[in-house]
Amino acid sequence: MANLGFLQWDDSDYTYANPHVAQGLTWPNAAWAFTSLEKSNWHPLTWLSLMLDVSLHGLAPGQLHVTNVGEIFRARGRLDEAAANYADALRGNPGIAEAYLGLARISMARRNPREAERQFQEALVINPDLAQAQEGLRAAQATIAR
Repeated sequence: MANLGFLQWDDSDYTYANPHVAQGLTWPNAAWAFTSLEKSNWHPLTWLSLMLDVSLHGLAPGQLHVTNVGEIFRARGRLDEAAANYADALRGNPGIAEAYLGLARISMARRNPREAERQFQEALVINPDLAQAQEGLRAAQATIAR
């Protein structure tokens, strides 16, 4: 999945050809998201989500697809599929902190705090300000200390 490109259906309108989304998440672009009726819809959360994806991953379509699919699988309790998607994303780009975060959360759900600790640390090497990874690391370390 990491090798997939953009779809020729409407991906261009929502990502790389949309100057607001292509710039990533900024205050002016967020303001635009709440006032835009582009594509005949008012859907600011869609725009904000796409902008955040671009800020995190750039305009790499495969990485956007894989990380999002991993989150969907994880949220639905399909941990093996989520882990495979995160691993696929990391094979394509080992600098995706959110993929390590997803793997760490899966490790915690599987009661493997030592592996989670390592994965949270990997996420924090890439993005030291990632609050979810900081909180997760503290939780993993507290679990290990018990």
